[in-house]
Amino acid sequence: MLGLIEKFVTLVRDQILSAPQESKVSHIDSKVLRIESILEDIETINNELKPFKKRLVLVSEGQDLASPAPRVANDHQFTKALGQRIATHYKGFLIDVKDSNSMDPWIDAGHKAVMIPFQTNSPFRTKDLVVGDIVMFDRSIDGAKNVLHRIVAIDKAGFVLTQGDNTVVVDGKTVSSDLKYLCVGVLY
Repeated sequence: MLGLIEKFVTLVRDQILSAPQESKVSHIDSKVLRIESILEDIETINNELKPFKKRLVLVSEGQDLASPAPRVANDHQFTKALGQRIATHYKGFLIDVKDSNSMDPWIDAGHKAVMIPFQTNSPFRTKDLVVGDIVMFDRSIDGAKNVLHRIVAIDKAGFVLTQGDNTVVVDGKTVSSDLKYLCVGVLY
């Protein structure tokens, strides 16, 4: 199966490198032809992958996907009272989510996320994390602060791999002890 994917990557690379660059119009036309050819290659490879119950797809990253409209999140009296209870009982808080598209459609701008800090003597411990949990951390590979992404893998050495639901690239390894908060809910 790996051979089929390598074949596809080689075909795409060769088509991109061999594209004519004469004029703007012919350049655009050649891009359209290359895309059509790539799509045909994907279809051919997918036919070969059917017995393995696998398929190859092109993924667009970071598109603005439709998310639930914020309704409760805009009720300031309710969110203030809820925030006070979360702070009292769990030392947590509500955050306003930024519009980065990385967690669309699950978490989007206008939503509020319920964040609980990791604590040693509570049900919110990093050692109890599972794949699928959403956590906040500072991303080491680019220095981004307060990234809110889903855990996609956990290894025995205590590292977690995270990724936004609407991204195609994994964030890189993060030491469990560097995770700041667990997202336990989202208000729309």
